[in-house]
Amino acid sequence: MKGGALDILPLINSFTKAQGLIIADRDQVTVTSLSLEGDKGYARAKGKIVNRSADMVFELMPEFGRLEEFEKMLIKQYETSPGYYVFPYKGRLSI
Repeated sequence: MKGGALDILPLINSFTKAQGLIIADRDQVTVTSLSLEGDKGYARAKGKIVNRSADMVFELMPEFGRLEEFEKMLIKQYETSPGYYVFPYKGRLSI
């Protein structure tokens, strides 16, 4: 998954496994439940993509010992409780 500002969401490129329910219908994609797993942690995504414009929420549960210091600094502002981070994303995707 790549596209514009989405590329700067912390750890987005560290996930190697994905599973979940995605419903595609013409110009709309509904991500009901998508789980992502990688060496740096686990994440969930949900939301909609309409005409390549996304309105998504990413929940991140990182393996803190595997993060680089700059990654820790990037996600700190999104912390909602210890070890749990929520990243809202609205913007265009090139998918």
